[in-house]
Amino acid sequence: MSAARVLLTGAAGKVGRYIAPQLLASGFKVFSTDLVHCPERFNGLHGLVYIQCDLTNRVAVSNLIKEARPDVVLHTAAVVAPIS
Repeated sequence: MSAARVLLTGAAGKVGRYIAPQLLASGFKVFSTDLVHCPERFNGLHGLVYIQCDLTNRVAVSNLIKEARPDVVLHTAAVVAPIS
């Protein structure tokens, strides 16, 4: 059985940056996205696919879903600390 595919939005943010490595360590195939270019801290994470995407762009999101084909979406984009 292949690993579950997880789409993590807001991957470069205050919450997402900590979740991505944990998902990888748990054996998930991780597709992460944010508005910014791929953060350097993700460069060494094997198995992580980073896709820059503006979630307010309907066409970009459609393309993101087609590429990632997620089983699960963890939406952490625009989660503002300290609430999180």
